[in-house]
Amino acid sequence: MNSLGKMLGVAALGLFASVSAVSAATINFSDGGKVGDTYQEKGFTFEYVGSGSVSTPNNCEAQDGTKSDCLLLPNATSKTVKMTYSGGLFSLLSFTFDGKDGEDHALWVSKTATGTDQLFSEALNASKMSPSGQLTLFDNVTELYFRTASNGSARVDDLLVSVAMVPLPAAGFLLIAGLGGLAAIRRRKL
Repeated sequence: MNSLGKMLGVAALGLFASVSAVSAATINFSDGGKVGDTYQEKGFTFEYVGSGSVSTPNNCEAQDGTKSDCLLLPNATSKTVKMTYSGGLFSLLSFTFDGKDGEDHALWVSKTATGTDQLFSEALNASKMSPSGQLTLFDNVTELYFRTASNGSARVDDLLVSVAMVPLPAAGFLLIAGLGGLAAIRRRKL
């Protein structure tokens, strides 16, 4: 097999391998910024459902006094926060959340704005919870909603998400077609 044939084979394998690739990312609310009334980081957008806007997250103080960048969900005056991904489907693998103000805190995470697909409760004066493993409910979703329950407050941070890598099939097929054309021209000259 000549070198051009080998290049064609490698290009084809690369194209088909890219279709099933998955990438994981951690959203820590310090690598993005406010865009209009939304916050964007790593292709994900966070926006309040209804009126209000998500300010640039920073210096959320936890019950233990530590401060870090996070998404703050205030108490009774809060709006539900909608999370979407510009590339389409995503899966939520894990995240941390922390309550505030000595109240009995709880956090709803759902696939709809008013849904109750999952409730994470936090005991009084607890520090942080890191739900994971039971989040299969949120595999391959187009959007997720975060809201507090019982008029509590919550800080959400370090969302570990996975997204399917979007292949560029048109570019791949053009590459293979171009290499095939080169092979045909080379054969003609021989």
